[in-house]
Amino acid sequence: RLFTVIAILQLADAGKLKLNDPLNTIFPDFPEPMGSKITLHHLLLETSGIKQTVNYPESAFASPNLSGHLNILPSLTKSELLWEPGTHLTQGDANYLLLGAVIEKIHGKPYFTVIKETIWDPLAMTHTSTTRDTAHTDPVTGYSSYGIKKTHSYRVSDIPANALGGVVSNIQDVWRFTDALNSGKLISRKSLLLLYNHHFRENGYSLRFMDPEKTYCEKKTISVLGAGNGFYASFSYIPDDDITILILSNLDSTDPSLISGIESILCGKPYTIPRQTTTDLIFADMVERTPEVTVKSLPLLVDSGNWILQDEETLDTVGYALIEENLIDLAISVFRLNADKFPDVPAVYLSLAEAYRLHGEKEKAMEVSRKVMELDPEDPGAVRKLKDH
Repeated sequence: RLFTVIAILQLADAGKLKLNDPLNTIFPDFPEPMGSKITLHHLLLETSGIKQTVNYPESAFASPNLSGHLNILPSLTKSELLWEPGTHLTQGDANYLLLGAVIEKIHGKPYFTVIKETIWDPLAMTHTSTTRDTAHTDPVTGYSSYGIKKTHSYRVSDIPANALGGVVSNIQDVWRFTDALNSGKLISRKSLLLLYNHHFRENGYSLRFMDPEKTYCEKKTISVLGAGNGFYASFSYIPDDDITILILSNLDSTDPSLISGIESILCGKPYTIPRQTTTDLIFADMVERTPEVTVKSLPLLVDSGNWILQDEETLDTVGYALIEENLIDLAISVFRLNADKFPDVPAVYLSLAEAYRLHGEKEKAMEVSRKVMELDPEDPGAVRKLKDH
């Protein structure tokens, strides 16, 4: 997504668009009220307020030489406005697919042709291409240990390539990109300041900003992380020291604490050697002893300290893995434990409400959704859940 952001900022630098331009400036026929209310800034920040699910044929992005984003524009225009633009953050597909269409419309070229001509080629990023590029001579296999089943493997070509992602690279090329970005070779100083600024809570244009008090170096830290389909990529930048930390892995469950550990070393702070995550330990136990036995013993293992829960994401991941296997009753038990351990986190109740809904327990789903509304009255997810129920 960061390549998409840079391409848009380059167009702004060239005077070919303004970030506060509404969508109907570029696409005059875009349906109202979305066309006049949603700006490029909203799309970059993912606060557009539109429904993020987009249905389009896989063939739309079968080749990097296709203008796939413009081709699926009719599907994108069928989206609906769920809330006022600029009021809520919702990550999904529609925002950046629309930005891809903007890039193709203004340049008159396919998205990846633009990215190659304006970023990759000028920086001699010769080891960077898309997942659909047939030129890969030594493709890497990606692995995933998430889920109840044993490790899955993925081919690079399994990952779709569009404005959301699907780029193949190496550490050297990614370093060329970050170095050029920070030295002003890709975008203007004004655009760089926009990029390295948070515009909605701790979020910026595809980037997240950590409070200095919550970082190991006690300094402003900018980061972005992506994982899935067997691969993991993490970028962390400390502007005050001009330090960039990059991690690329072909295991999508790579421990995120690697970044914080490296930060600690660079800042002369104590650090711990990464170990197998609690999520992986739980899944491994399910494979060995069956999901039923693991879930039954889960509260005891958590309370005893054998399995440490640093945040709500561990049990949330486990619960949704159980849902994927249609083990809804077990997922409910896991989500209920998560709510017990993190009672002030709205997201845990949304997951529990979804499990109750799938289990046919409508009243319980509504009751739990109301709990989210109590904790965060402006949460759009809870509002939609109540409407669905």
